[in-house]
Amino acid sequence: MSRIRTPLAERIGLKYPIVSAPMFIISNKEMILAAAEAGVLGAMPSLNCRTREEFREALSWIRARTERPFAINLTIKLTEPERLESDFQTCLEFGVPVIITSYGNPADIARRAHEKGAVVFHDVIHLKHALKAQESGADAIIGVAAGAGGHAGTTSPYVLYPYLRENLKIPVIAAGCIATGRQLAASLALGAELAYMGTRF
Repeated sequence: MSRIRTPLAERIGLKYPIVSAPMFIISNKEMILAAAEAGVLGAMPSLNCRTREEFREALSWIRARTERPFAINLTIKLTEPERLESDFQTCLEFGVPVIITSYGNPADIARRAHEKGAVVFHDVIHLKHALKAQESGADAIIGVAAGAGGHAGTTSPYVLYPYLRENLKIPVIAAGCIATGRQLAASLALGAELAYMGTRF
């Protein structure tokens, strides 16, 4: 299969515009490595590693095995502040290329991540929070539509993705009900530049 190009996928260095979604409990360092080697963006929540030391060991393990891009999800208000800061500092130390933020204001993380050359994605379920995240420095917005796992949104993917695209200056990433190439193609047609796939992985 030939490379599928979108501006955001090109910026990050992906072969295909797909994110292996950061699934709580499920995603792990082995999944990140497999995704990276396949040319998509592997991701996991930092809290899937139960301790700070385990998280550091996971990033060291990944970095020893691939130079390709991957992502770590930081859940801002669901993480104890000291653990959040520790995990973020560890991401910066190991040069994690993409930081995915959710459940809170990404402004501080985005500012500091940009100083190290990292890209920041932020989860939203509607335009109000998307605009706030854009103002806070997020590089792309993950539109979490109805049908997405975990903290699913309530808006149909057919409505949410183009609505965000029409009202934002930064790229949109599609999340929700995407499991095959047909849904990937539909998401790109609706204005998304990357697509989250969780259950499929």
